[in-house]
Amino acid sequence: MTQEALGRAVGVSKAAVWQWENDETTPRKPMVEKIAKTLRTSPSFLYGYSGDVKSPSGNPTGRVPVISWVQAGSFADPVDLYEPGVAESWVPVSCGTISECAFALEVEGDSMVSPCGGRSYPPGTIIIVDPERPADPGKRVIARNADGGVTFKELAADAGRYYLKPLNPQYETIRMDGEWSVIGVVCGSFSRE
Repeated sequence: MTQEALGRAVGVSKAAVWQWENDETTPRKPMVEKIAKTLRTSPSFLYGYSGDVKSPSGNPTGRVPVISWVQAGSFADPVDLYEPGVAESWVPVSCGTISECAFALEVEGDSMVSPCGGRSYPPGTIIIVDPERPADPGKRVIARNADGGVTFKELAADAGRYYLKPLNPQYETIRMDGEWSVIGVVCGSFSRE
C-alpha cells in the first residue's frame, strides 16, 4: 500500500504517513489501532515487537522506551511507558530480565565520568533503569528529590547513612535525607555510534 493510499484510508495526509515511517512523529494509540486494522495486522507489530515474544513480566523483550529526565522526575505518577508518544525513542536491552516499568535515559552532564578509569558514563550514554531492582550500596541509581529533580549517581552507605556519590570528584556527594528517594537501579548501559 502506498503512503497516499494509507493516508486516505485512515484520514491523514501522505506527509503524515511519511513522518511516521521516518520516525519524525509517532501516531497516538487510536491512530495506531486504525492503521493496524487497515493493514490487517496488530498494533504490537506496528510498534516493532510481536505479541508472542514477552518477558516474564509481560513486556516486549528486546527494547525499552527512552524517556526524558522530566518524565523520570514524575515517575511516581501513573504512566504507561508503552503508550505511544510517551517514549522519545526505543532502545535494545540485554541486561537480563527486567520489570514492566523499566525505561532508559540518556546521560546528561559529566558527574558520572570517572577520571580514574573503570566504568564511566559520558554524556550521551544510554542507561537502562529498572525501578523494581533492589537499590543496594554500590549500585548506580536514579534518585529524585522532593522538588522532582532527578540525578544519576552511585548509592553509597556509611555509618547507617546513605549518599548519592558521583564518579567525577569535581561534584559533591549528596546526603540522602527525607528529600531524596531512589526511583530505579541502572542495570545496563551502552553508547550509540
